[in-house]
Amino acid sequence: MGSGRDGEEAGGIKPTLVQSTWPCPLLDAGFWKNKFDPSLTQRGTFHLDGQFTVPVDMMQARMYPLRWTLLEQPSIQVAHFPFKNNMSFVVIVPTSFEWNVSQVLANLSWDILQQPLLWERPTKVQLPKLHLKYQLDLVATLSQLGLQELFQNPDLSGISDESLVVSSVQHQSTLELSEAGVEAAAATSLAMSRMSLSTFSVNRPFLFFILEDTTSLPLFVGSVRNPNPGAQREHKEQQDSPDSRDLFQDLKDFVPGDKPFDPDLKLEPLFEEDYPQFSTPK
Repeated sequence: MGSGRDGEEAGGIKPTLVQSTWPCPLLDAGFWKNKFDPSLTQRGTFHLDGQFTVPVDMMQARMYPLRWTLLEQPSIQVAHFPFKNNMSFVVIVPTSFEWNVSQVLANLSWDILQQPLLWERPTKVQLPKLHLKYQLDLVATLSQLGLQELFQNPDLSGISDESLVVSSVQHQSTLELSEAGVEAAAATSLAMSRMSLSTFSVNRPFLFFILEDTTSLPLFVGSVRNPNPGAQREHKEQQDSPDSRDLFQDLKDFVPGDKPFDPDLKLEPLFEEDYPQFSTPK
């Protein structure tokens, strides 16, 4: 925001920069309802596509109370991680690289975010640590919404007695995913030691939404294609075993809409019903 003042300089009127910031806090620190144990975080592999990977710190939980499901159209995995204050972190992971995150978002129905999922199940979870920053200049967007006058000859006398004009409107979002959270919910282990657990591993590009639970209103929407852009990309054949490469190729070859997991890869049911295993190559 700039202000024009009387007083001639060599080049004419000397502008004075006035910068105003209106913070809009979305989440407080420590927002997980069920926190991740930092001692379990370890270096893992994130698959950028069918060929390249990057190393990333993976948060892990052995029996995380997670609600998740597998959808066929589009072919995605959906999981709800509970936050405190009636919010959820929703992760959407394409089941094959034939569906990238842009295609999934273009074909995504909001009903998917609103439909009830299965009840919470103890699940082995792997989730990359993230620190995301995004900055956007809103001048063009606000002008398209009919606010051109704000950047030309606005009446901002309610803010200052000086002649002000808005030169830029910047929106910056920051989101950090770490192990921090409120106290873990009690009794998450509930004598599950003899039961087979599913695995939900977020180790490929994904979409995420922060939802207000009572209205299913998205408060924050984003996508992660590379959680560690500063790292050198590695060819997956350099580190994956032949079995992992074969499985990953099988996942890649599936046509959208087909079930990406063979029945032999399914787990024993926990509650007398069958459900798919969400494991992907490490």
